[in-house]
Amino acid sequence: MTVAKFQVSKAIHKALSPSHFLLTIIVLTNYMVQYAIEINLIVNQQGRRHIEPIANYYLSNSSCIYFNSSQTYRLATISMTRPSIVSISTINLVTCISTAISSILLASWSDRYGKRSIYALISIFGLLCQAIMAFLTVYGRYNPNLLIYGSLVLGLTGGLPTFIFSLFAIVGEGCPQKYQGLQWATLTVCMYIGYAISLQMIFRGLSHYNLIVILIICISIYIISLIFAFIFIHLKYNCSRNDHNVVKKNLLLDILISFGVTCFTLVRKRKHKLRFRLLLVALVFTVFSYAILTDLVNTYLVLYPYCWTSANAYIFESIRLLGIAAGGILGWLFLRKYLRDSILANIGLTCVIAPLGMIALGTPQLWLLFGSIVGGALGGIAVPCMLNMISKTIKRNEYGMVFCWIAILYIFGKVISEYMAQRFMILHANTRSAMIAFAAANLILLPPKVFLIFLTCCDKRKEKRQKKEMETFSVVKDTLSPIDDGILSNDHNSVVSETTV
Repeated sequence: MTVAKFQVSKAIHKALSPSHFLLTIIVLTNYMVQYAIEINLIVNQQGRRHIEPIANYYLSNSSCIYFNSSQTYRLATISMTRPSIVSISTINLVTCISTAISSILLASWSDRYGKRSIYALISIFGLLCQAIMAFLTVYGRYNPNLLIYGSLVLGLTGGLPTFIFSLFAIVGEGCPQKYQGLQWATLTVCMYIGYAISLQMIFRGLSHYNLIVILIICISIYIISLIFAFIFIHLKYNCSRNDHNVVKKNLLLDILISFGVTCFTLVRKRKHKLRFRLLLVALVFTVFSYAILTDLVNTYLVLYPYCWTSANAYIFESIRLLGIAAGGILGWLFLRKYLRDSILANIGLTCVIAPLGMIALGTPQLWLLFGSIVGGALGGIAVPCMLNMISKTIKRNEYGMVFCWIAILYIFGKVISEYMAQRFMILHANTRSAMIAFAAANLILLPPKVFLIFLTCCDKRKEKRQKKEMETFSVVKDTLSPIDDGILSNDHNSVVSETTV
């Protein structure tokens, strides 16, 4: 119990560090800007009398880790008039493609030259530019060209996924392997707390202030965050662990070559290659199933707005997100002592979808609230455990590229899965279909998760066997003479090498 208290105090101390505080502020502000943009697009066309079902929809959909890149169908369906589907499609396409390309280039640059802090600062600058364009859009009564320019700048600088994973790379590279899992857990807590607070701030702020005031506050926060990041991250975490610290003349060619080399090293033959691939597969299918069920449930809530009010929706979603944050840190501190990372990650990957399936059952009730807290808490364990597993299978100078690929998988997985959910909802707009999708998503996840558990059990048995051999060798070694001791050592080294091969 004393060890657990010590770990909790250390986690709290880490959570109060500048990097964790910055992550919370950026996530919070980003969601405020995105909600302001989306709600303004609809309210300007239909008036404030439609704000209640819109609030239901966006509150329940805010649990996604990154801002949805596919707004085309649902905005066009709700507004029915303008903004046109071409404008929305262009905004989303520009953001998605430019984010994917720039994330790869920035990640290769950070891995090649060790400039993790510049990587994060560029992302914050892109978020600031998008907030400014959003302010001009709201002030000018919806000019889609400004949103396109803002989305382009945001995408070219990597966006929110790039910032989050660059911060993960900064903290992971500057932290010893022993404490990396604790860092992932505290970062997860800060991230989800930012999500939960943003839900409360944007919709409570809309009832007292207009969107322009909220966007001015967001721009001010971004400017302060940029200064804060330069002082505390660039000066403190100016990591330069790589050997290639001298920038070459042909920078772009060098980055592209580094990108190819890094991709080759990620798939080459190594000890944990199969597990690393399976983990990414499980992660992708989790995003797909989570996004599909989210859109099914959200469409259900919009079609039946009398089931959920905005008060029910944001209270429910905020508590669920806080449950994910609490489950991430508490599960890491207390359950990891008895279970391995892969088992905890598999439990979390299964439970993260469960609360959304429960929402589809009907109106908000007390048992549904408690169930969402439990499901969110168990789902929160998955994030730090998956990050810890990935960090053990790669080198420190590959953190940027690996986290970049995860961000890209989230972006494109979200886009494709939302389109699938929208087409499915047109044909089957009922709760039973949502539950069928929920069951199918968990069945798809089952094979890679079972295989991961099997590999973990095999590794655990192998570790026990090697430990038993070492204990037997040490006991026999104490009873032998120095000459026999040398002979036995040579024999044991040969046995260990054969076992490793």
